[in-house]
Amino acid sequence: TSAGSYTVVGTINDNNYQGSATATLVIAPEPVTATAGSLTAVYTGSPIPITNACTLAGSFTGNLSCTNSPSPVGADVGAGAVMPVVTASDGLGIYVITTVPGSWSITRAASGVTVNCPTSEIYKGTAWTPCTATVTGAGTPSQTATVSYLNDNIDVGTVDVYATFTGDSNH
Repeated sequence: TSAGSYTVVGTINDNNYQGSATATLVIAPEPVTATAGSLTAVYTGSPIPITNACTLAGSFTGNLSCTNSPSPVGADVGAGAVMPVVTASDGLGIYVITTVPGSWSITRAASGVTVNCPTSEIYKGTAWTPCTATVTGAGTPSQTATVSYLNDNIDVGTVDVYATFTGDSNH
């Protein structure tokens, strides 16, 4: 039941015949290729499972099972290797396993900035800076947006306001 070299002996001993024979039986290990799954995804703020299954190929894979390691990956932007992990309920002794790694990659997600300003203010003779900005995107962006006022925000009139978010390692 295991790979290896075995000596087989056959004997006959009855009233008419007597003798023996010896032979060698070689059981070669079964070649199996285990291929890990891969993943390319955009940052979500949570760990991402590798949904492409680890696969096994060979003429006899019997009681083998294959899983991806690591899985899930992330949650942050990054890249790395995914290795196939092969197990068998009665051991791996009859197999020669070739592993083919997969890969994972998580890229930065898009983000947005929303500017919130009151509809009007009353003239006070000094600059008004009543606006705030909120950054939105997958997960929780780690920076705040900077609010800027493009024209004179002291005198009566309309003020143009904008906000910028330079991004972070995930956005």
